[in-house]
Amino acid sequence: MAIHDQNYTRYEGVLRERGAAAIIAWRGFRVFFSFWRTKLIMLGMLGLPLLLTALVFVESAARSSEIGKTLAEAAGQGMDAAPDAAPMMVACWMTVFGLGILFAASGCGVLADDIRYKTFQLYFSKPISRTQYVSGKFMTLLILGSISGFLPMALVGFLRVALFFRVSSELGFAVLWQTLLATGILFVTMVVMSMVVMGLSALTSQTRYVVLAWLGVLLVPMLVGTIVGIALDSQDVGNLLSITGNMWMGMSALLEPSKTSQVPMFAPFLLLAAYGGAGAGAVAWRVNRLEGVA
Repeated sequence: MAIHDQNYTRYEGVLRERGAAAIIAWRGFRVFFSFWRTKLIMLGMLGLPLLLTALVFVESAARSSEIGKTLAEAAGQGMDAAPDAAPMMVACWMTVFGLGILFAASGCGVLADDIRYKTFQLYFSKPISRTQYVSGKFMTLLILGSISGFLPMALVGFLRVALFFRVSSELGFAVLWQTLLATGILFVTMVVMSMVVMGLSALTSQTRYVVLAWLGVLLVPMLVGTIVGIALDSQDVGNLLSITGNMWMGMSALLEPSKTSQVPMFAPFLLLAAYGGAGAGAVAWRVNRLEGVA
């Protein structure tokens, strides 16, 4: 089968229906994991879950101690009152920044490297479709992010749930609900970040430009949002400009329903979807430019 740069001969056989995306994802993850910088960043990111694990045991011991009961009574809270959600929110926020650094170090070449080295030809000389190729690349970033940030945070959260179930079932269910909401929004944010990285990577063959663009997308809106929040005396409005700010607003809306907000509850989720949609659009634009691909 003849293969020409960006002008492939269409494969006329039966496409591989299952397994192709998983193979692409696993091979992509192995490439990124082979970098020393990836291993070092992932090792550094494990420091936060380990610290949180220690704090969870301290929190559980303090809550069940006589001093903890006395402090709870002084604050007007019963022992079955759910703990504050702010620590879980801060932990997820820090995890997102760790994922941002990890993607900058190892994920930005997910499509740019294929464009630069013309490995599109290698992939599409096989009986796979555009959807399988894109799904595999997307799953590469999800695997990388899940092992580094999402799974450790989820394990810590459910360890906290198990310890609070020992105190009371009502408290355990309250903490379980907090954990499900927080880790759910963390996962959604990781999906959005993966789509944005893929979108930026689809726009150029130079990985260093993708890294700069990704850091700009992650940090510049956050800085601008801080300025806007100060100018308008509304940090909620400023948070709507950045991925991290929208994640924080979404968590606050779901985990702190009693807290008043200056923006509609659906706004952060809508803007996170817009970020992800923009990334998906850029990927679709790039992949649809390939000629003769099934």
